[in-house]
Amino acid sequence: MIKRVSLAWVSTQKWILAMETWANGAFQPMALQAYKRLYFQRGLDATPEAKAGYAPPLRTSLTIVLSWVGVIGSMVSPVQAQSAADYRQQGLVYRSQGQWAEAIEVLETAVELDPENLSGRVLLGWTAHRAGQDDRAAAVLQGTLEQDPFHLEALNALGIVYLVQGKVWPAIGTHGWAAFLKPDNEIAFYNLSLGLQRLGLWDWAIATAEYASVLEPDNPHPLVALALAHGSKLADTDAPESTLVTVVAATRQLDERYYDLNFLEHLEEAGFSPAQIAQTRVLFEQY
Repeated sequence: MIKRVSLAWVSTQKWILAMETWANGAFQPMALQAYKRLYFQRGLDATPEAKAGYAPPLRTSLTIVLSWVGVIGSMVSPVQAQSAADYRQQGLVYRSQGQWAEAIEVLETAVELDPENLSGRVLLGWTAHRAGQDDRAAAVLQGTLEQDPFHLEALNALGIVYLVQGKVWPAIGTHGWAAFLKPDNEIAFYNLSLGLQRLGLWDWAIATAEYASVLEPDNPHPLVALALAHGSKLADTDAPESTLVTVVAATRQLDERYYDLNFLEHLEEAGFSPAQIAQTRVLFEQY
């Protein structure tokens, strides 16, 4: 039993630290920033003072508890973890070469070897999305969030998949949750703008696109989304044209390729629907 506990401590030190942090957070919630309280179960955002508040006996007690409940026995061995990492790396190589079927196959193997690695699951889901297999991507990412509903990468990816599938309300709900968890999440606010524009909520689409452009000032996509939102409102109301003119000019100042109307076709890869691309083309041709 002593040997088992010792091995458990070596292999699960990080996991135990997470448990300690959760316990500390339950009793001292003000030790963490407000928006990080949702991450207690991860235990990676604790302050040094919070971590120092627990004595070594608690570590031993937690280790024993973990070994008794079978957590240790179910963990991935170092050999398996290394093999899974190799498969993930190979999947990235295949993906960079456009070999989507091969990439998905090896990434699925990596997930089978290391099922607790949620980043590996997100990698598989996003690769399936890039391969045009959005139903498969959604299933993988939904499964990831069942294990950790606070996983930002999974939320960002699933929200994009929903948007591409035309599931606007699920996309808005997913990105809204991601934005709530991380207020400076430019991916979430940018995609929220695209979704809100599709629903005809012009002011909300404008507000989220503006915020996304502030969070990511070197990326022209939020500005294009902002132009689309302003153009939509202009067509539906008596709003002035001056703001739209300014946004289109700012987009082209940031990236001169937006003078070429054919370049707008790439916006499909940025989450724009065919209808949104067509409307954007009209706006950029006019202004």
